[in-house]
Amino acid sequence: MKTIEKLLMILGFVGVLTFSMFAQTPTGTIEGIVTDPQGAVVQGATVGITDVATGRTVTVTSNEEGLFTVRSLTPGRYTVKIEKEGFNTATVENVVVQVG
Repeated sequence: MKTIEKLLMILGFVGVLTFSMFAQTPTGTIEGIVTDPQGAVVQGATVGITDVATGRTVTVTSNEEGLFTVRSLTPGRYTVKIEKEGFNTATVENVVVQVG
């Protein structure tokens, strides 16, 4: 089985913040690109983003370019879990989304 390692060279984007004009509540975005150890993109990977404080999980799928985006996240700590048949599961803990 291959490991989705570079998976979170992906997380070089973590904590990108957006501000809602309507709710006036600061939120963040976690986005990335899922790649295999050779650097090839992995499409169709399941990406789970779990809020450590609440246990709430948002699940998305990487697109044909291996990209995924989860917006409107409350500032805090998250666990990112990436799964794809034929690959080992990759987990990154303590991904921080913060204001500022």
